Amino acid sequence: MVCLDFETANRFVGSICAVGIAIYNDTKVVHTDYWLVKPHPEHFYFDPFNVMLHGIDEVTVKDAPEFNYVYEEIQPLLKDAIVVAHNAAFDMSALRHVLNLYEIDYPEIDYICSYKIAIKTWSSLQNYKLNTICKYLKHEFTHHNAQEDAIACGKVLMAALEANGTSSIEELTALIGMKIGKLYLEGYNPCSIRKPKTSGIDIKSIMPQGIEFDTDHDFYNKKVVFTGTLSTMARKEAMQEVVNVGGHISDSLTEDTDFLVMGIQDYSRFVDGKESSKTKKAKKLISKGRQLQIIDEADFLKFITAKTQ
Repeated sequence: MVCLDFETANRFVGSICAVGIAIYNDTKVVHTDYWLVKPHPEHFYFDPFNVMLHGIDEVTVKDAPEFNYVYEEIQPLLKDAIVVAHNAAFDMSALRHVLNLYEIDYPEIDYICSYKIAIKTWSSLQNYKLNTICKYLKHEFTHHNAQEDAIACGKVLMAALEANGTSSIEELTALIGMKIGKLYLEGYNPCSIRKPKTSGIDIKSIMPQGIEFDTDHDFYNKKVVFTGTLSTMARKEAMQEVVNVGGHISDSLTEDTDFLVMGIQDYSRFVDGKESSKTKKAKKLISKGRQLQIIDEADFLKFITAKTQ
């Protein structure tokens, strides 16, 4: 089993600036590697937000090799291995995009997502970020260091195997209904959790659970749209919270939308590997002067909690 983590220089998912790998044999780490990477010349710039997360900047990587040279060392480690990543949609998208930049063929690998495994394993966590899960598991590490993230990813998987009473990845994925992702020469199949067939959310059936509203609440008489997967509640529950404070909900982002709530994004589903169609449309509306706010799940929870204060 090979645990893999990428750090990126900017919003382009293929702007890899660090790679971490941890190889596990049974429950033990038997090998780790770490590479600093100079991003491809087309994407060689460091966004301050990314630098704030991982501390890597232009000076740090000025003497580092580009990814095509680093990949010569990485590729043999991936051969015949199950690759594990936390939010694998991001890491596999990063790998595909950087290989495209260097016109390198995709490797033949199977991969799974420890983030999705954690969601199906522990139901009581506030969210399923790597640092949150590791705090719960009492594993200390430096978050956003690619090597330490890779090791931590493996720790999460080992703990999930034990928590589910399983002894192999195949047994675990079958138990939780996970479809193993595949990367291959012609493309990829995403790692996913099979969901029971439903008719979807009937928005018209979500009615306020009261008749009095705080007209000063941020969501009162405002239209709220969601994109991505929420960590703390199902989308229908979040929609119920919005209507309970007098807000309006919709599946579609339009010019009268006031808030776009960003959940965890499945980058593998996006055409450009970077943003959902809702996010792009929201930014376009904002650029035209529309008073629309893009907020994350943490901010959404703060807004909702405000109703009780």
